[in-house]
Amino acid sequence: VPYMGNYKFDGKEYGGSHPAVDIKLPLGTPLYSIGNGTVIKATKQSSGFGNHIVVMHNNFPSLENSNKKETLYASYSHMDRLDVKVGDVVKKGEQIGLIGNTGTSTTPHLHFQIDNEDAPWSPYWPFTWSEAQDAGYDFYGAVNAGLGQSKAKKVTINPMKYIQTYMDAGSFDEKDFDSDN
Repeated sequence: VPYMGNYKFDGKEYGGSHPAVDIKLPLGTPLYSIGNGTVIKATKQSSGFGNHIVVMHNNFPSLENSNKKETLYASYSHMDRLDVKVGDVVKKGEQIGLIGNTGTSTTPHLHFQIDNEDAPWSPYWPFTWSEAQDAGYDFYGAVNAGLGQSKAKKVTINPMKYIQTYMDAGSFDEKDFDSDN
């Protein structure tokens, strides 16, 4: 599922309100941190995001302007195993867990999301169950209809676009990504 995509599997960004990318991967594939940061959430749950972690990255460049620094929150969801706990400081490329199929998930995959500092919580989700029901949708129908897309666009960023912009070894000096933690 692409950023702001749907569950129709048409590959269209902005065709729904899924605020992340879902990347299908084999169960147990190692998962690594995109950058230096501090683990602020490490949760095991049977529904929703399942086993997931959130890493806070301070002083990261903004997607729109590399000279502007901001705090970003990378979340990794549906994990089989968490290799970190709240308070751990992780480095770029450090293994943080294994790909899984936990929570509201139909196959082993990574739900990878980046929230900005305006998100009221992380990982952010753009609608509640009751909002979906009030609009006449089940969970998947609400995503497909784009319920909450405008809210999600304000507090999330396209994670693959961010990676493509900043994770090329020649495009940044890693010291610029050090977190002040």
